Formats: sequence, C-alpha cells, structure tokens
Amino acid sequence: MMFKNIARRFTDRFRKLSGDPHYVGKGMAIGVFIGVTPTFPFHTTIALALATMFRGSRPAAALGVWFGNPFTMPLFYAASYKAGMLL
Repeated sequence: MMFKNIARRFTDRFRKLSGDPHYVGKGMAIGVFIGVTPTFPFHTTIALALATMFRGSRPAAALGVWFGNPFTMPLFYAASYKAGMLL
C-alpha cells in the first residue's frame, strides 16, 4: 500500500514537468544514471550539475535520482555483482 502511494506521487510529479520531451527525458536519464552510482551523499548535487551542463531538465534530474533509493540499491548492487561474475 505504501509503495502504491509513493509510486502515485512520483508519477504525478513527473507528469507535471513541463518542457520539450527531449529536454525532460535528458534530465531524467541523467538523474537515473547518477541515482544508481555509489556517491550517496552527492546524488542530487551531481545530477543537478550535469543537467545544467548538458542542458537537461533540472527538476527531472532531481526526480530521477530517487530511482536509486535505499530500497532499490541492494537490488542494483546484487544485479551488478552477478553480471560482473558472469563476465
């Protein structure tokens, strides 16, 4: 139930972003990319800086960072470890 509420709030915020789809998509991609890196205390700062540098949506980058939260990070790290062991 809690996850459904969080997902709904996230999608509502994402739908309210304005601008060209390419602009918003670029910001979201930057945010998700930075969100899965192990630089925990600096995720939002790095994402905002890169969104500014690459002319992407800063609010979308800030939202994208939330894909790498404490609940999903163990899944990302486990998948990365298994992929590394296969290679």
